[in-house]
Amino acid sequence: MTLSNHAVRFGLKPIVFLASLGPFVYLVWAAWTGHLSANPLADLTNETGVWTLRLVCVTLAITPLRKLTGWNVVIKFRRMAGLFACFYGPLHLLTHWLVHRFSCLSQPAVLSLHRARVVAGVTRQVRDGARVRGGREGVAWGAGGDDDDLVEE
Repeated sequence: MTLSNHAVRFGLKPIVFLASLGPFVYLVWAAWTGHLSANPLADLTNETGVWTLRLVCVTLAITPLRKLTGWNVVIKFRRMAGLFACFYGPLHLLTHWLVHRFSCLSQPAVLSLHRARVVAGVTRQVRDGARVRGGREGVAWGAGGDDDDLVEE
């Protein structure tokens, strides 16, 4: 069965185009109506990443499919699938960047606590390192900085 160029261009390509655009339309609708989960940016990041991988796999599978089956018409959809993969990829990166950029705005107390622990840990390591270097010779200090972490060499 051979499809004419007219049937592919005006029949199948718009269907594949709308099917490839479907996940984006769904995500916009779900975000607009509040049908995402409690963590909407994670949903957007995960879905755009999954669709990027799916479309990359489809794009890479088109040429072997054409060679195995002899169905040469399928090659006309490779560019469209690749362009949609290049559409969902930057969306994934953008939402991933938004998650990491603005996640601290929702939990400032947790972020401040984390920073305080990091500063306290660095101060403790510097203090313990100075004590070990200035103290007994042949003693290496561990990451924790407690006396239990000191090991005779």
